[in-house]
Amino acid sequence: ALAACARGGEWRRALRMLEGAHASGESVDARLYCSAISALGRGGMWERALEVLKEAHAAGIADTACFNAALTGLRRCGRPHEARELLHQMKSGTAPAPDTISFKVMSNRTRELECVH
Repeated sequence: ALAACARGGEWRRALRMLEGAHASGESVDARLYCSAISALGRGGMWERALEVLKEAHAAGIADTACFNAALTGLRRCGRPHEARELLHQMKSGTAPAPDTISFKVMSNRTRELECVH
């Protein structure tokens, strides 16, 4: 269900589901965080997406896919400076290493036009 929220940009619902998983003591994994980050990015909530990424990273849960979801959201929302900073974190070793998807996202300029405001 959270993945469907991510595809549809239903960020409010995605956040409620993530918070509900935390509150009920369910195991929260990278996939759940990644879906929430993606939904936030699709919904134009790039700042909140970065907060959720930071939370997942601090908990030791964020993987490269989570960072790629944030990169994608930043590019969609026309935030190339923030996307470059995030990629720099990934390259510097303070975050999971970038992969081919990370670099593909950074080179895809059309994503900047898809942000919902």
